[in-house]
Amino acid sequence: MRFEAVDRARARIICCMTDIGAPHLATGIADLEAEHALQYKLLGEAERLLESGDRAAAREVIVQLHSYSDAHFASEQVLMRLHSYPGYQAHEREHGELLQALENLLTNLDADDPSRAAASLRRWLTSHIHHSDQGFLDFMNPPTQSAGS
Repeated sequence: MRFEAVDRARARIICCMTDIGAPHLATGIADLEAEHALQYKLLGEAERLLESGDRAAAREVIVQLHSYSDAHFASEQVLMRLHSYPGYQAHEREHGELLQALENLLTNLDADDPSRAAASLRRWLTSHIHHSDQGFLDFMNPPTQSAGS
C-alpha cells in the first residue's frame, strides 16, 4: 500500500488516531496538532516501508515528509517572527537540522540500516515538539497570575 498525500481536513482526522505513534502531541492548537500528526504519519509509513524492504516507496514518502515539513516549519517561523519570539533563531536552526537529516536519510537510503536513522528522526521530532515547540507556545500563552498572588 502506498501512502498518498493527505489534505488538511484528513490530517485533522489523523490527529485523533491512536496508531500514529506520537504520544502527547497536544499543543492546544488544532492546526498545529494536525500538522504534527501528519509528520508522524508520514514518518511511520517511511519506517514501515523501510522495514519491509521497499526502499523505493520509502524514498517517495520521505520526499513527501521533507516537503511537508519544510512548509510546516515555514509557517511556524512566520508566526515566530510576527510575535518577535526571542528563541526564533535557535528554533529555525533546529528546523534546518531536521530537514538536513531527512536529506541525509535520502542520500544514504541504501545503507545497511536506514531504519535506525528513521527511528532517530522520530526521537528528534518528538523532542522538538515537546521542548522547542512547547517553548514557543509557552511564550505565546504565558501563565496568568491570579489576583491573590
